[in-house]
Amino acid sequence: MCFLKCYFISMKKLNLLVSIFCLIVFALKGVCAEPVKIIYVHGVNAYDAQEVYEEAAGLNNAFRGQHLGDDYYFSGEYEVVIWGDLFKKDVEYDIYESGLKSINTKYNNQKIKSTTDFDGKLLNPFLPLYAVKDSGSGGYAVYFRNLINDFLYQVFLLKDSPQKEDIVLNRIQKAVDNTDGKFVLMSHSYGAVVTLDFLESRIMNNPELSAKFAGMITSADVNTTFNAYKWSETFKDKDKKTFVDYIIENRKFWICYNHRNDIAATNLPEIILKYDAKGKGFIVNGTTRANYARRLNLFGFDNNMVSAHLWMVRHQKDFAKKVVALYDSVVK
Repeated sequence: MCFLKCYFISMKKLNLLVSIFCLIVFALKGVCAEPVKIIYVHGVNAYDAQEVYEEAAGLNNAFRGQHLGDDYYFSGEYEVVIWGDLFKKDVEYDIYESGLKSINTKYNNQKIKSTTDFDGKLLNPFLPLYAVKDSGSGGYAVYFRNLINDFLYQVFLLKDSPQKEDIVLNRIQKAVDNTDGKFVLMSHSYGAVVTLDFLESRIMNNPELSAKFAGMITSADVNTTFNAYKWSETFKDKDKKTFVDYIIENRKFWICYNHRNDIAATNLPEIILKYDAKGKGFIVNGTTRANYARRLNLFGFDNNMVSAHLWMVRHQKDFAKKVVALYDSVVK
């Protein structure tokens, strides 16, 4: 009986010691990890600034307190870079809207199709039944025409206008300047292209900014689409330092995580993922295995492929979980 009593006391002491050891390990891990702040850059078609702020707040909450290996943890601080206001109600937009509205309304009787927005009402499967005369330009055609052309209009306007492009980069710069410690650029869709531009033009050759920059997290990424020619030219010069050299040699990271149902995104190309550079930084792709399902929709004939482009902002906890797991799998 005395033996059993001593055994249980010893086990309690052992459990206590194990608990204390675990607490010390986790405490040291927290001390070693550096806090990082999120700087969120949205994509195109983001005319509602309040919605963007809500997206950023949700992402911040999903990542708050999460650790990236033993290197970083998300502090819960964030900045939002708004640039959707650059594409509404000016001469350029009036010209674009005039052409789009003309083709949308020609021969159509339904006022519902007089829009240049991507209004969900246009996807009503019963619309053709009471708009038979408009079948030559159905609701789906108008919806996707508006969506695709709005995307193309904003992208080409930004690329063709150094002034507007500079405004966006300056807004990111302002958010970075408001950051005392480390930061992560987290961006969606064409915002991923913008953040890579910022990395190349403002961070790589600036030691002060470089010291604060931890890495990039992108989703619904279209960098490969818009940078294919630029990258083909960039990597021809073997002696020139590229952004890949910078990331890998300076222990930075770029995690590109896309949903496999996304009809707009592309993963990063092999030329970047298998680039020959030495260092502890990394660039990696992630792609979801699951189908996208926001809700059961019997009339969702697009198989939620449009919604899947918004996976990052609509399923924020899932996105954060996958990003963290991918980082840990690379650095383990």
